[in-house]
Amino acid sequence: MKNKYSFYSYFAIITVLFASFCYYQGNQKRILDGVGDALGYYIYLPAIIVQGDLMTFEKSFAAKEVQVGRAIPAKDKKLFSNEQPLPNNHVLDKYTCGVAVLASPFYIVAHILAPILGFEQNGFSKIYTNAYLFAGLFYVFWGLWLIRKILLLYFYDSVVAITLILLSLATNLYYFSAYESGMAHSFLFFLYAQLIFSTIRFYDSPNLKSALLIGLCAGGITAIRPTEIISLVIPLLYGVHNWESLKSNFNVWKQHYGKIIFSISGFILAGVPQMLYWKAVTNHFLYYSYEKESFDFKNPRIIDGIFSYQNGWLAYSPIMALALVGLFLLKKEFKWKIVTFVFLPLHIYIIYSWWCWNYINGIGSRPMVETYPLLAFGMASFWTWLESKKVLETLFLGIGILAIYLFTSLVWQFSEGLVWTENTNKNFYWYMVGKTKADWRSVTMFDTEEWQPDTSEISVKKILVKENFEDSLSQNFVRKNPNSKFCFRLDNKKEFCQIYNAKISDINLKKDQYIKAEVNFMREHTGQDFNKNSMFTIAYFDKDGKSLKSVSIRLDNKSNRGEPSIWGWEANIWTKAYFFMKIDEKIENAENVKVFVWNPTENPIHLDDFEVSLCERK
Repeated sequence: MKNKYSFYSYFAIITVLFASFCYYQGNQKRILDGVGDALGYYIYLPAIIVQGDLMTFEKSFAAKEVQVGRAIPAKDKKLFSNEQPLPNNHVLDKYTCGVAVLASPFYIVAHILAPILGFEQNGFSKIYTNAYLFAGLFYVFWGLWLIRKILLLYFYDSVVAITLILLSLATNLYYFSAYESGMAHSFLFFLYAQLIFSTIRFYDSPNLKSALLIGLCAGGITAIRPTEIISLVIPLLYGVHNWESLKSNFNVWKQHYGKIIFSISGFILAGVPQMLYWKAVTNHFLYYSYEKESFDFKNPRIIDGIFSYQNGWLAYSPIMALALVGLFLLKKEFKWKIVTFVFLPLHIYIIYSWWCWNYINGIGSRPMVETYPLLAFGMASFWTWLESKKVLETLFLGIGILAIYLFTSLVWQFSEGLVWTENTNKNFYWYMVGKTKADWRSVTMFDTEEWQPDTSEISVKKILVKENFEDSLSQNFVRKNPNSKFCFRLDNKKEFCQIYNAKISDINLKKDQYIKAEVNFMREHTGQDFNKNSMFTIAYFDKDGKSLKSVSIRLDNKSNRGEPSIWGWEANIWTKAYFFMKIDEKIENAENVKVFVWNPTENPIHLDDFEVSLCERK
């Protein structure tokens, strides 16, 4: 069988992706919980097909809340988290509708089958959300098939097989296929693959079908993400490597101008649904729906976007470094080299100029997923270069297998609440590699960003202070701890509790020693907000009161009846919290050291049994 390696690899890939998709079906909560982009893309479908309330979304949101057993939102309550007030009581969905257009065939089938299969025909029962999520997975399948066909035009079958496996299982494409397929990136991945494939077909044999598909794909990409209008670089610069090849492209356009007009019409047609929606809701065909969210093109965060542990691209999909290397190994005449070298820097510059450069959701930088159809050329180029270097090829095959294990296990960790990549740091990242459960060191490193020593490695040199609040001299002393007479309550009347404040000279702190702080605490109420926590802090200051070093942990999220977790948030449970701060060279300029708890939240917290100690390694 011709090209059997890539053929069998493709079907192995879609089997793994589909099995993973079924395993992670809980991801439909991203829609039903009413948070994030997935709901913004999805909500057009019930509003148009089921509820008929596209101008306000009131019936659709009511149906969603009823589906999950929550009360229907009051009329004065915002439906979207940052919706804009508009005339005629209209509610604007800031997210574009291109994803909904692509997913609509699957959604319509679900709508027809819902009553037949015993599901409520309300737009949000499981058959609807699963159909929408499967649409994203289906388009990834289609995109991978197209990439296979494209790569086989230029590379060996075995190289194509390896490229497909690594792209789909060792990068964040896996996450946006198996876990979060309702986001735009699975759909954009397909559209880019189809745009590349149609571009090749058009230049090989200009025809109306390919011309129309080029326009529809580029228009669809732009309709989903307007900044992706740079996708037009793909058909414009295909095959260009010098002035003569550019003139050759111009000649093709001149000879087939009628087909080019057809392509332009397809581009416009793809944007019509969005323009009609904006016109209906805002009375403008073009409208900037993100309001206060914007780009800062003077200060792009490119280094952070690529390398940061807070969702940096290569920090979580390091295997794609091979694709970048492979781009430089492509021959000058390779038809996609100039396209990639123009498109990729533009894309990176634009996406990391966005105010939220880490893009919150996703394991690694999610806007890079749509570049993978182009970066597939680089990946295939790298493995082609390796084919004559057997020792290196074996080494990198091992690296590829390790990359697959690391990324798929990371998605599992994310699903279990063990990691949260948008707020991760280097120490937490490396500590959690391969872990199947969290422990106190991991959840503490998540907050402190400092490596936390194992307690077995540390000896206590001196107890600096103990406080159990048994003297009952303050009005904040309350009887809430069943194991003691009194504890200390921090609330909106008293937010701050200082436990320790001493001169550095009095305790003789030295570099590479540790201060350990521990406390028992209890929250009064449930509720989750990572932006508002009671903070437990060790810090030292210079003689002018300037902080030289400060290390803190959150308390609220560690309140948990089970194992340590970054997602605790339970109420009425006493939990012991502790952490270490390593003394660094800044201690030479420090005047005093403090240990304190600050509670800026509306959730009262109770403190008891503080202990601060000076420690060192055994």
